[in-house]
Amino acid sequence: MSHIQRVVGEAPSATAVHRHRVSHDLEALADALGVDDLPAVATSVGPAVWVDHAVDVTATEWLRGFARRRTSSTIRGHAQRLVGWISFLRDVRATTYWHATTDDFDQFQASMRWPDDGELGITTGWTGYVTTIKLFHEWLLTHHGVPLPFEIITKQGPRGPVQGVDYKPVTDPGVRVTPLLPAELSDLIRAAGRPTPTGRERNNRRRDMAVIAYMAATAARLQTTSLVTTYEFPELRGRGPYVTVRHAAAISKNKKGTQLNGLTSLLGHVRSYIHGDRELAAGQRRHRPRQPLTVAPDRTDRTEVHVTTPAGQSLHTKWDHFEEPDRLRLVNPDGSSPVLFLTQNGRPLQRDSIQKLVRGAATHCVAHDRAFPTDVHPHSLRHTWATFMAYAYFLGDSDLYAEGDRIVTYRREETAAGKVQADLRHTDPDTTNIYVHQMARLHEVGLGDIKTVR
Repeated sequence: MSHIQRVVGEAPSATAVHRHRVSHDLEALADALGVDDLPAVATSVGPAVWVDHAVDVTATEWLRGFARRRTSSTIRGHAQRLVGWISFLRDVRATTYWHATTDDFDQFQASMRWPDDGELGITTGWTGYVTTIKLFHEWLLTHHGVPLPFEIITKQGPRGPVQGVDYKPVTDPGVRVTPLLPAELSDLIRAAGRPTPTGRERNNRRRDMAVIAYMAATAARLQTTSLVTTYEFPELRGRGPYVTVRHAAAISKNKKGTQLNGLTSLLGHVRSYIHGDRELAAGQRRHRPRQPLTVAPDRTDRTEVHVTTPAGQSLHTKWDHFEEPDRLRLVNPDGSSPVLFLTQNGRPLQRDSIQKLVRGAATHCVAHDRAFPTDVHPHSLRHTWATFMAYAYFLGDSDLYAEGDRIVTYRREETAAGKVQADLRHTDPDTTNIYVHQMARLHEVGLGDIKTVR
């Protein structure tokens, strides 16, 4: 494990987010510990960057300014990555961020890619470090006149030129993200519906199969999968191999909503679940949120939602603006939750449950097939979708250039990676390249296998 991974891995001691002031009776605590005296410890309110049990004042100032418009999980990620950067500069390069150079930045990347112990270092997570370091050092430049330790170049993004950090993407043939082949994806879905060890049918087998199929069919992340509603699910009747899927900005990473081509064959699992086991789960009506927002089904569609508050006020907005807390307050007129994936008791399925069911299915596949990839996790399904679509674009699948508004269409002259980049809303094309660089794994797979995978 690399130096950076060890530092970042110690998140509880490396970074901390304090929400309340806590007063301590130091004399009573000293008596209880059997010591003569304890030093007073400064308390902190709000997010703080801690390095070796001390607050980095400048980094904390930047983080708190940034925190006013971001979620707690985003702030925690920035804090942890910043600790890794600060610790590397101090312990390895014998310098600080006040004097960091482009060589320090390059060596930081190299240390993450090729740790001293020879294990593969951080790969896809590197783009997160680039974002954190870029934002922090641009703030240092603006507020303190500190030169940037990297070069800024202009790259072509899906919506035109964008400014980004000049760095070589951290990719390697041994990268631990393997897109699944169509047959492997089918095996994974079937594994989610496997019997229990005693041979009984699993209560949630159709739901678990539908969850994996939905993520692979639509490139949905965990947050999106756990919060999407039945109203946002596309109509599949009369559709070809692809159907337009919309991911609302409010439940997408960095609030970047997207519209992309979902695989109709895989979404058939979800439709079966909606009209089968989901109706049974929703009928339990155990979802009783405080201050519920009642959906008006006749006025709600895939883009807009109309609700009635407990006070009787009628409100409407776009799904793109409907945040997680409000989605968890939603109820249908019959009292059930409109969230797509539910527990047996009718409550919205949690993200950790989704992670567990995907890993459980993958573990089962590995145990029964030595050739099955050993590194499958929820995000692997997003990689699988990206690789499938890049391959279809590359081969010029005519179904992707059909007339009409039923699917997302692109100009034929655009590159396969460029189209996938637009679908996934990646600002940096290097990020997309990480996803699709294993497209060659599909060289013996036909388009028919992709478009009919179940």
